[in-house]
Amino acid sequence: MTRVGSLFLALLLTQSAPAVAAQLTLTWTGNDLATQYLVEREVSLGSFNEVGRTAAGVVSYVDSDVPGAVTYCYRVRAATGLGYTDYSNIACGVAPAGAGSIVDGFDRPDSSVLGNGWTTVSGTLMIQSGQVRHGVARMMHAAVQAGLVGSAQNISASFAAVDLSLALRFGLLVRYTDPKNYYTCYRQTGGTSVLRISRVINGVETVLKSVAITNPLKEQFFALGCQVQGTTLVLSLNGASKLTASDSGFSIGSVGMSLGSPTTGTGSINSNRADTFKATVQ
Repeated sequence: MTRVGSLFLALLLTQSAPAVAAQLTLTWTGNDLATQYLVEREVSLGSFNEVGRTAAGVVSYVDSDVPGAVTYCYRVRAATGLGYTDYSNIACGVAPAGAGSIVDGFDRPDSSVLGNGWTTVSGTLMIQSGQVRHGVARMMHAAVQAGLVGSAQNISASFAAVDLSLALRFGLLVRYTDPKNYYTCYRQTGGTSVLRISRVINGVETVLKSVAITNPLKEQFFALGCQVQGTTLVLSLNGASKLTASDSGFSIGSVGMSLGSPTTGTGSINSNRADTFKATVQ
């Protein structure tokens, strides 16, 4: 293709209203020959994917699919009747952490990291075949959406147990402060099969509410939900509320999920699965 000049890209940062995902706004110089502009976002070091297009007279683009507190880089080029321009300079920015929402189905290429705003805070979590899998170390593997911070939180995810012969735990993290301070709603399988709402302070777990439940079917997904509003926490299973607890230990934080074995050891465990994480934070 013939190269037809280049563009200059500038990046403006804006923060969205509550309960809407954070956003980044790009602007660039126009090209008189442009028929449209192609916007690309970096997905790994030096590798870009197209995220949108604008018409010939539109020299700005709003990317609303950006969790807060995560840096994203972009480049733009114009399509003309003669071919494409060279790419613009690369511009990077980070949207502020705060209220927002996310739906992540993990439908992206296999990767050793989760991407899309996730920060792994313990163990190993990866994407395989469009689902989250954890490492085989016998421990809890956890990741958070550090850019979603607020007090009112409603989150959910689907989980599946690959092996029910050991104690396994599938959890959601709310008002997460750091690896030793947060609330969690979780399902534990194995010999002790329960649903629990717990508070973890300085690494010490206090069970706020618990109820016995039968083990899930092996390899069958179940939906776990956790909601916190004021001092009230609610755990739901497959859309039905199962536990309610009251506590004032944490007033604000981020959200995330965890899965693996609550008992550390030298042996390995099979890699269990998670999918379709949803969160709304205010």
